[in-house]
Amino acid sequence: GGAIVGVQALILDAGAAGVISLQTVGNGAADPTSVTVTAAAGLVLNGNITSIGTVILNAADSTTLTGDVTITSFGPVLLGDVTGPHNLIINPTTGGLVAVDSGNIGSLTVSNATTVDFDEPFSTTGSITVSAAITDTVTVSAVLDAGGDLNLTSAGDVTVGAALSAAGATTLDSTAGTLDINANVGGGSIALD
Repeated sequence: GGAIVGVQALILDAGAAGVISLQTVGNGAADPTSVTVTAAAGLVLNGNITSIGTVILNAADSTTLTGDVTITSFGPVLLGDVTGPHNLIINPTTGGLVAVDSGNIGSLTVSNATTVDFDEPFSTTGSITVSAAITDTVTVSAVLDAGGDLNLTSAGDVTVGAALSAAGATTLDSTAGTLDINANVGGGSIALD
């Protein structure tokens, strides 16, 4: 199917056992005011999501990427468990919380968030990049494992409470806050600032 467009709230409910398969949502001209999944056993993302409000997808038990996906919002982005050997970009352009549950994907990039939380194990075959105008805190409370580089950068605090590892370079940078490390940090090289 084609893109879902329209300047109104998009609410999706497939029940506890249903699966939602989404193509592109939004087109840059008539984007939903919010995108929310209230119930689903599975969510399949086949295209990009653009919203002029929040994107709340964590009610789905699992989320599968069938290709590279960019989620653009004007507010918080919440994701549940996400899998698929593809690249995920999350860009809440006006700030807000980005929270992801467990993951096993190609790569993850988060930019322009206020706060970024990792509260379940997350791994990538490529890089994990959290940088570019993160204004408050980056918090890691579960294992992060990057097959490429791992970069956690924030203008606020960066708090590491679980092990970090990367096949490439690991960079932890709290540019104007506190870097608080309470777990093992690994990488091909490690830079702390």
